[in-house]
Amino acid sequence: MPHIYQQDYSLTPTSGEALPVLDLTACGFVNTEDERQFNTGDYVAVYFSKGNGTVSFGSKSHQLSAGDAIICRPHEVKRTTVSEPSEYYWFSFRGREATDMLSALKLTSKEKYFVGHDNELTAYMDKAIDEWNKNETAS
Repeated sequence: MPHIYQQDYSLTPTSGEALPVLDLTACGFVNTEDERQFNTGDYVAVYFSKGNGTVSFGSKSHQLSAGDAIICRPHEVKRTTVSEPSEYYWFSFRGREATDMLSALKLTSKEKYFVGHDNELTAYMDKAIDEWNKNETAS
């Protein structure tokens, strides 16, 4: 069963501003065969830690394997399809500086990026989702 946590959470809250610098709006971990569609005004980052699947957005489809990540732009219908047991993380985010941050990191090409399998990265993502879950339970 996929774990999905959805709640607005500002990573850098600022008082009196309409949109935070970076706002994590939802996140999840999927460890089963799955098809999921995201249709939001947010960026969506997908990272495969095990197995493989397809991420489609706009007119493009990308085959991702363990260690691959992709960032989908806002207002594009995004679909992940996994037909074999796999594991992937996803995070949706927005913010007044999100586009500038991605540009500075050279993450705007609409192509997949090989990140590699890094236990520290997956541990950090697991911790982020656990914290998200705690915040959701406390609400």
